[in-house]
Amino acid sequence: MLQTMPASLLSEWERFYQLEPFGAEADELRLGQISATLVNMYRSKNSKALTASDFLLTVHRPVREQTAEEQFAIFTGMFGNGTKH
Repeated sequence: MLQTMPASLLSEWERFYQLEPFGAEADELRLGQISATLVNMYRSKNSKALTASDFLLTVHRPVREQTAEEQFAIFTGMFGNGTKH
């Protein structure tokens, strides 16, 4: 399909996707928003409010930055500490 689609039509679809995302990722985000709304409606006053990202299974999970120490530990685990045996 992409081989026969004019570039102008592909550009139109890309612009449309920027305005109205579609597909599995957009569906999952919408479901996360609905889930967070329902859970937050019935949560206790002392509990933390949840966000849509708390309900995502596959996409849009926030990635925590690794510290330099964590990166060094991973590197050392993969390649050793550089000393010869």
